[in-house]
Amino acid sequence: MDLCLLLGIGVLAVVGFLIKKYLNKSVIKADYPKDTVIVHQLGSGPYCPSISPFVIKLETYLRMNKIPYKNVYDRVMSSKGKTPWIQYNDDVIPDSHFIIGYLKNKFNIKINDKLTPEQKAVGASFTHLVEDHLYWGLLLWRAVYDKNKTIFRMVGLNSIILWIFERKARSVCHAQGQGRHTRTETIQLIEDDLRFISDFIGNKKYFLGDNPTETDCAIFGQLCQFVWQTPDSPMETSIREKYTNLIDYCERIKSRYWPDWDELITRGNNNNKK
Repeated sequence: MDLCLLLGIGVLAVVGFLIKKYLNKSVIKADYPKDTVIVHQLGSGPYCPSISPFVIKLETYLRMNKIPYKNVYDRVMSSKGKTPWIQYNDDVIPDSHFIIGYLKNKFNIKINDKLTPEQKAVGASFTHLVEDHLYWGLLLWRAVYDKNKTIFRMVGLNSIILWIFERKARSVCHAQGQGRHTRTETIQLIEDDLRFISDFIGNKKYFLGDNPTETDCAIFGQLCQFVWQTPDSPMETSIREKYTNLIDYCERIKSRYWPDWDELITRGNNNNKK
């Protein structure tokens, strides 16, 4: 076998080991407080409390419904290889969608009960838009098209980790479909989604009207990443120049549910990150 090929395989094996070690530390069993949702996640972001839209979504839902919870920044992934995941007493639930479904039943949450079937359908449709389409654009921007890997470097990831992340992102985005587009096409798809969301929100206080709902958690989780955590990107420019109501919307939710926001971000100082 060619020596270069052998060396390449060796490097990939070592990098793969480092990634696995970084993201899958063994779970340290702890005496967590009873009847408290334990949220396992990666750590704080520079300008949002997490670089994961799904963590922000979940925490906003917990805060919106006044459910006691505690963050554990252990970088341990769920059984599905995703973050966040929760423990609640003896129950372990992965994936933010199924976590929220579990919490609705466990705590008898009624936040969506006053919505009409049509509103629920619209909310679910936009949730799929941001989580199953817009999110992939965010991932491509951060891992592939942002050559400086700005946000990832601000949370302390080194060049080796970023090298493998980019290749992994290219692979999963290509399999999903969005990674088959050019950089220009991807940015256009992102901007189209942002325009649709901006047009629908209009002057409304929350996504579906005057009162916050579950949909706001998903929309805010994704939008806040574009509003505050895609520095020097074409999307940031578009939001500030054309879709300013998205900034107002995010500020409104942050002010209501995240009074401690500034205490939970690192501002790029890795020494202070959780």
